[in-house]
Amino acid sequence: MERRVRRVDYRGEAINRTMNRKELLSIPKRKWDETLNGVSGVYVIPSKRKHDSGYACMDFVAEFSDGRPMVRFGGGCDDVSFVGKDFRMDCLYPYEIIHIWRKGTFSITHDLSSIDFIAVVKE
Repeated sequence: MERRVRRVDYRGEAINRTMNRKELLSIPKRKWDETLNGVSGVYVIPSKRKHDSGYACMDFVAEFSDGRPMVRFGGGCDDVSFVGKDFRMDCLYPYEIIHIWRKGTFSITHDLSSIDFIAVVKE
């Protein structure tokens, strides 16, 4: 299934290829207390840091359905909760980066130890 999302980097330039780990981690971070809305997909990047829980921390990069520049978040998170349905997941080859998406958009809560991905339901 092909997903047609106009992806742009933090400078607003179009991305027409798969980004690698180093490029994704170079994207500027959001403020920890900012909620992201209109998200069409998230890249999950293992951080190589251990959380107090014993699990690995994760960095994330969000892409937006309206073409806004991608934004990085997380870093101290070791848990993601999916609220709603129709979330999908695939993995970027050869980079071993997980990509989470859905046909509709979703919102992402504040950067805490746990982050919620909340499906937006159209009425």
